[in-house]
This record gives sequence, C-alpha cells and structure tokens, in this order.
Amino acid sequence: MSKIEYTVRLFSYWHCGSGLAAGAESDALVVKDADGLPFIPGKTVKGLVREALDDLYGATADFDTDLGKRADVLQDDEVCGNAGQAFFRNAEFDRATRSLIVYNDNKMSNALFTEISSTAIDNNGVAKRNSLRRIQVALPCTLVGEISNISSDDVASKIADALRMIKQLGQGRYHGLGRCEFTVLKH
Repeated sequence: MSKIEYTVRLFSYWHCGSGLAAGAESDALVVKDADGLPFIPGKTVKGLVREALDDLYGATADFDTDLGKRADVLQDDEVCGNAGQAFFRNAEFDRATRSLIVYNDNKMSNALFTEISSTAIDNNGVAKRNSLRRIQVALPCTLVGEISNISSDDVASKIADALRMIKQLGQGRYHGLGRCEFTVLKH
C-alpha cells in the first residue's frame, strides 16, 4: 500500500462549509475541528482529486478500488457508491502551528476568520431585494494532509499528479475564493 503526504497553501480567503449558520451574523460558517480551527475535509480533497483524475485520464478511467464508485452510478435503479480503500485524512494545521494557535492565551484562533458579503445584481445594476448573504471565510494559510492505503505506487503517482492540478477549492472557488496550490511531499 502507498501513501501520499502533501501541503495545501491557500492564497485567498476560503470556505469549506459546515452546513451551519450564525443567525444574522453569517449565513454560512466554515467547518472547524474540536479546537475551533478551520480544516479541509478529506472528502472535499477526494472529490477534487476525482475531478482532476477525470481531467487527466478521462471519466472512464478506473480508480474505483481507491476512490470508490461514483455516487451517480445506478445499480438496480438505485444510486449507489462505495467509499473506496484509500483514506483521505482532513487537511489541517501542522502540530507546531496548531500548538501555537490553540495554546496561546489571547485566542489567536478567532483571528483566522472574517466575514464577506455578497449580493445579487439585477440587469439594471441594482441589488436584488433580499439577496444579501454573509459567509464566514478562513484566512489564507498552509495545511497538511495525507492520503493512505492507496492500492499501488502507480495509482499513488496518478493521484499525486491530480493533487498538483488543483488550483481552487471550497465554496466560491470560481469567484476568487479558495485559490490554492497542493505540493506533494512524499509518495
């Protein structure tokens, strides 16, 4: 079995959503770990890798053993899929940075977030009624992640190539949020 260790450097605000809101303060909150730190869920990285592999090798390439079957595959008229054997760990702050942030008395973790607002504009250039949205975003940072239990060195090499192709992630990635660069450290 093969393993990949990587970093993801975020160059802009980014938002991987938790599905939660904070009332009037924010319509969408960033996903946070038990220490209140933002992270990129492993399933998000897995989806981005799948998309990049499709771009590199075509959507018909067989990565089902490692990534699982696509959720849109029908079997006996039901949507099915499986997890695959590769394990995508969440991308998080490294231990030293985490320790500095979490154990600092002045609550540095609060400084990792801000809110941004957006609104829809109609054809006349006027804000549409009731379209104001505020989302919480995390500040640019560098996180580390790992993909383990990969079936072969060949598949690991292809996944490493796919990681290097990823340039945006999270909500709003096609509107300037989540600009990033993945760097493969080991595989």
